[in-house]
Amino acid sequence: MTDFFSVLMAGLADNPWLQGVVAALATFVLEDPTTIGAGLLVLFQRKAGSRRPAAHTGSPIVSSFEFWPPWLFYIPVALKWLQLAVRHRGLLLPTSANPSIEGGGFIGESKSEILDLVPSGQRSWVARWITVVGGQDPGVVQTAMQEAGFDFPVVAKPDIGQRGAGVQPIHGLHDLRAYTEAFPQDVPFVVQEFAGGGSLSGLPEDHPSGFGDVQEAGVMWWRKPGEDQGLISSMTLKVFPALTGDGHRTLGKLIEADQRAGHLAGVYKNRHRADLGRVLDSGEIFPLVFAGNHCQGAVFRDGTALVTPELEARIEMIARSIPEFWFGRFDIRFNDFGRFLKGEDFKIIEINGASAEATHIWDASITLREAYRVLFEQFDVLFSIGAANRRRGFEPLSLGRFFGDLLAYRKVAKGYPETR
Repeated sequence: MTDFFSVLMAGLADNPWLQGVVAALATFVLEDPTTIGAGLLVLFQRKAGSRRPAAHTGSPIVSSFEFWPPWLFYIPVALKWLQLAVRHRGLLLPTSANPSIEGGGFIGESKSEILDLVPSGQRSWVARWITVVGGQDPGVVQTAMQEAGFDFPVVAKPDIGQRGAGVQPIHGLHDLRAYTEAFPQDVPFVVQEFAGGGSLSGLPEDHPSGFGDVQEAGVMWWRKPGEDQGLISSMTLKVFPALTGDGHRTLGKLIEADQRAGHLAGVYKNRHRADLGRVLDSGEIFPLVFAGNHCQGAVFRDGTALVTPELEARIEMIARSIPEFWFGRFDIRFNDFGRFLKGEDFKIIEINGASAEATHIWDASITLREAYRVLFEQFDVLFSIGAANRRRGFEPLSLGRFFGDLLAYRKVAKGYPETR
C-alpha cells in the first residue's frame, strides 16, 4: 500500500491540492499520522525545516501548508471528527465539554459571560471590561469604563465573535464613536482595557530569546473529569508584524516585496487601503495588524517548550476556579515575557472553549505531520471530555440548535466593523 501511495503522490507532484485530498484520505484510513500515515504525508510536504524558533537564520518564512485554503487543510480533521463521533456515539459531543459555557464554547458563546465565570478571587488576572451595544452613546460608554476602573486606550470586539472578527484598537472618543456607529444596532460588544505593552514591532533576528518582542500568548489547557491535574498542551507566542519604510517605496510595494506579508497581501492591502499609495519615510515603522489572530495576519511561534512549572501552576489555579471548565485556551497579554513565564504580571483578555485550537501549529517550522498529530490528539481529548460530561448528565447541543446558532452568528457577523 505504501508503494501505491508513493507512486500516486509522485504522479500528482504538479497538483498540490489533489495531493492534499489524497493525503487527507490516507490519513483517515490509516488513522494515526504519527506512524505509517506520517510517511505518506511527508511525500507531498515541502521541507519545513527542524523545529526551532523561526527567528533564527535559515528558518522557514512560512510553512508548506500555512496558507492552504481552510477547506483543504481541515479535510483530515473533519474525517477524524466523524471517526470520533462514531466511536463515542455523538456528533456534537464537544459542545458538552464545558457545561457552564453556552454550547461548550464551540459556537454562539459570549466572551463577556465566559469572563464573568472567573471568580472574584482570580479576577485580578483578567483584563477589565464592560459590555455595551451598538449605537450606544460614546460618552456613556466612557463613563462606564471609568466606573470599571479603566480608560482609553481600549480594545473593542464583538461579544460573540470568532477568528478576530471586528477587533479594533480604540484610542479616544472619536474612535469609539466610529466603532459604535459601525457596529450592528443593539448587538453587544466588549470594551476592554488595553493590556500589555502594545509593541507592534517585528521579530528581530538578534533577540536572545529567538522570539522577538512578544506581547501576547495563547495557552491551551485541558483536564479530563476525574483527573487531579490539568495540562498545558500548547503555548503560542504571537508576533504583530510591521514593515519598515525605505523612503522610496509605497506601503503597497513594501507589502508585495515582503517574503511573508506577500502571502497575505490581500488582507493587509484591504485593511490599509487608505495608505497603500503613501511612501513610508526611511526607518518609519508601519504596523500591519493589531488583532492577535493568525488569519488576520499575526505571526504565530511555538513556545510550548518554554512553559515553566510556575506558569503551569498559575494557569491550573485560574482554570480550576472556573466552574465546569475542562477544555480551552487562554489568550494572554503581558509586558515582560520573563515575568509571564514565572506566572506573574499578565492579563487574560479572552477565554476560548471547545472551539479553541492549539495555534502553535501555525509556526512556520511545524511540519504538516506534526500539525495533524496535535489536532488529532486535541480532538481525541475533546470528545473524551464531552463523553465524560454526558455520563455526568450534561447533554450536547442538538443538530437543530447547533445550526441555528451557527446561522445566527454568521448573519450578525456580516455587520461587524473591519478588523484592525
